[in-house]
Amino acid sequence: MTTMSTEQNVAIDSDTIYEEILERICLLEYSPGAMLSENALASEYGVSRSVMRRVLWKLEQDGLINISKGSGAVVTAVDIKSLKEVYVVRQKLIELVGELRPVRITDDIITNLETLQQQTQEIRGQYDPKALGRLYYSFHLEMLKAIRNTFLSEITDKLYHRTARVWLQLLPDLNWEEEVDLMVDEIQGVLEALRNSDMPTVAQVRREHMAMLLQRINNYLGDA
Repeated sequence: MTTMSTEQNVAIDSDTIYEEILERICLLEYSPGAMLSENALASEYGVSRSVMRRVLWKLEQDGLINISKGSGAVVTAVDIKSLKEVYVVRQKLIELVGELRPVRITDDIITNLETLQQQTQEIRGQYDPKALGRLYYSFHLEMLKAIRNTFLSEITDKLYHRTARVWLQLLPDLNWEEEVDLMVDEIQGVLEALRNSDMPTVAQVRREHMAMLLQRINNYLGDA
């Protein structure tokens, strides 16, 4: 019994560590090319190297780091061609979210989205990319709550993390107020549809905003 309890605690701890490091990568606290020390991270979180090794292995499976014997763990760069392909898949997955039933549309989701919309509006006058990135990540998590299909939820989450940091990398060269306004508009469109239990419209709003974001990225990169 004691062994099982210990294993369960390790599993919970490793999941928490994974989520925290994942967030750091997506918010560019660990930028592309950054070295992640297994020893330093294990010491920071107070876990064994074997636990941290499992966390890093999972991040490698997500395509967010590369692990090699000589170099250790390195945060991956963003490949623009792959990025476009991932966005195409994400748009198709959003269509599935709109088609599948049932979904969870709870009062908590509505309330949390209303709060996120207000918080996003409030930072329009202050340039804080990391804060905006955190708000959009919270928006993503609220959208995941509405998906009852576990497999669809998991793959949607993984593909989000493959693309999230690109927007943050380009944000300094985009129009700050326009980006904030577009996020507010997306949340508003989703809220209106959710209040009417209209998931196809939720999917349409999200798909349109994703297409607009990809177009802005293409415009900035010269359609690379």
